[in-house]
Amino acid sequence: MKEFGQTILVALLLLGLPGQAPAAEGWLLLLPPVDQAKLQSESTGASTYPIRAFVEASAGAFLLPVAPLGQWEQLRAFDSAAACEAWRTGLEEDAERHFQAAAPQDYGPSISLEELLIFIRYSQAMESRCLPVSAVYALKP
Repeated sequence: MKEFGQTILVALLLLGLPGQAPAAEGWLLLLPPVDQAKLQSESTGASTYPIRAFVEASAGAFLLPVAPLGQWEQLRAFDSAAACEAWRTGLEEDAERHFQAAAPQDYGPSISLEELLIFIRYSQAMESRCLPVSAVYALKP
C-alpha cells in the first residue's frame, strides 16, 4: 500500500498538482512580412523608386498583414505581455513620428531603395503584434 501511495505522489508531481500555477510564458513581438512581389514590381531597374512608393510604404501597401502568423518576423522576445506591449507601443509611436516628419516633397521625384526599406520597416512597426510564444510556435510548420 505504501508503494501505491508513492506511485500516486510521483504521478501527481509529474502531471502537476491541482491548483498549481502554470509556468510563465514568454511573448514575442512580431512584424508582418513584406510583399516581395510588390516590392520587385516597383523597381525601375535602378536604385531609386518613384515617390509614390514612399506614400504606399507609409500606407502599409508593401505588407502582408493577413499572412499566417507563422510567416511573421520575430523582432524581440519578452517575459510578459505588458513588457511586449510597452515596447510595441514605443515602436509604433516612433514610426508614426518618422512618417509625420517625412514629406514626399522632401525627396523629389524618387527615393532610394534604402529610404524605401526604412519606411517599409516603419510600416511594419505600425502593424506589429505581441503574441504568446505558444501561439506563434503552434502555427509554425
